[in-house]
Amino acid sequence: ENGSVQVYHHSSAYHNPITWREYTNTVVDLTRKYPCKNMLWYPGTKCRVSMPRIVTAVVLLQLLPALMLNILSKMAGKDH
Repeated sequence: ENGSVQVYHHSSAYHNPITWREYTNTVVDLTRKYPCKNMLWYPGTKCRVSMPRIVTAVVLLQLLPALMLNILSKMAGKDH
């Protein structure tokens, strides 16, 4: 296709092994070093195995805070 960009990605645990703990620690370190503009809080990570715990964490730590901020924003008369 004209004007399209092809992107190839390759990663191998054999050539460059990394654990999930190393990966998440790197992500957290980099977000503290290069924070996003208007960040409300620094992200954290925790690997969970249990699906009920994953769903609970998503609802409590992502969905509900996002809904609350949207409601407060609308009450303040601000558009997204």
